[in-house]
Amino acid sequence: MKPYSPLATLITAAVLRRQGHDVRLFDAMLASGEDAFERLLDDTRPGIVAIIEDNFNFLTKMCTTRMREASLTMIRAAKAQGCRVAVNGSDASYQPATYLRAGADAVISGAP
Repeated sequence: MKPYSPLATLITAAVLRRQGHDVRLFDAMLASGEDAFERLLDDTRPGIVAIIEDNFNFLTKMCTTRMREASLTMIRAAKAQGCRVAVNGSDASYQPATYLRAGADAVISGAP
């Protein structure tokens, strides 16, 4: 098993840091479960959470249902802590209502 760098997430974090924002990263693909995300929320208490599907990661495309459920769980966990949540990715772009119903404040979609 070889981990792949979450390039879209890393690029987004770099852009936000360059603009002066304090950014923490969480790689769901390497985590033992969504509870690891909840621990990070407890430790960092962010105001805004961005959940970004790494469009470069072929594993995401192979596990869409699992990744969707993990994303929805993370949205609910972030909302429970009072965070604003933005979601980006191909699945969220195709099914924005699913993510908005889970509590996301915004779905950022790109051109198909």
